[in-house]
Amino acid sequence: MISYEIHISGRVQGVGFRPFIFNLAEEFQLKGYVSNDELGVIIVCQGENSETFFKEIHHRKPKSSEIIFSEIKEIETNSNTNNHEKRVSEILGN
Repeated sequence: MISYEIHISGRVQGVGFRPFIFNLAEEFQLKGYVSNDELGVIIVCQGENSETFFKEIHHRKPKSSEIIFSEIKEIETNSNTNNHEKRVSEILGN
């Protein structure tokens, strides 16, 4: 199954960015996870609306956040992204 990996860096930690991503992913009916790394936030998601979701992150981001860099790339996954339990900080969607 095709998934998307999204990297976002900037002021995205400690500003409610992960809960924002969780809620936006639910709105777009995406499955996946969001976690922090040393550079910012990593999102792995599956769903038809993943590319639109990426664009909406920029338009609707929390006011206290600042995106300096972002990228989206297609990745191949062998399993449903909801099963990545060890890296998960918050599960997206159902």
